[in-house]
Amino acid sequence: MRVPPNKSARYTDALSFYQGFMGFTKIKNYCNRKNRPTDSHRCEPIELKQSCLICKSNQTIRRGISYRRTVRHLDAFGCRVYLKLPAIRLSCKAYIAAFVWHYEFVAPNKRYTKAFETTLPKQAIGATITHTARVTETPATTVARIVKTWKKKEASRVQQACQHKASHCQNLVLGLDDFAIRKGHTYNTGLHDLRNGTFLDIIPGRTILEL
Repeated sequence: MRVPPNKSARYTDALSFYQGFMGFTKIKNYCNRKNRPTDSHRCEPIELKQSCLICKSNQTIRRGISYRRTVRHLDAFGCRVYLKLPAIRLSCKAYIAAFVWHYEFVAPNKRYTKAFETTLPKQAIGATITHTARVTETPATTVARIVKTWKKKEASRVQQACQHKASHCQNLVLGLDDFAIRKGHTYNTGLHDLRNGTFLDIIPGRTILEL
């Protein structure tokens, strides 16, 4: 990051913090902080051009900035941090295609950086969605969506780890336990690794044929 000479020197430590911790190694940052718990940063890519996202060619033309995206990032120094990212239009000479500048730290059409979305589920562990939304000052619907997505990925990761551990375990002891989805009609069976104390999988049904 580069601090413009007309900005106050009090932001030097803050910008060093962003550069070392938040990963903006290719972004110029212009801090616009007022006496309120919100920091707004106008960011600009250091490079003038970006390679084509389709053919990876460097033969691109910069067409200008359509608008600026406002993206929420990790809080710093007790303040909410917002990044104003320019939507830079580019075109590729080789592929004859137009695209918008792609930022690695935020997904397209998203209002939150990947770092912010990664830390949000950790704050929701042991708390309710409403409480997490109030603490992080984030809409409850956004918290619920991010936590739901994280739960699916985390459940798949944990299940694969448990199955891998069970497949390499000597003298494996399996346990079966059926439970009702709709009592008297639909049942599933849980498969457990009793030696390691882990849950392995869910099998639809409970009859011998289904198992």
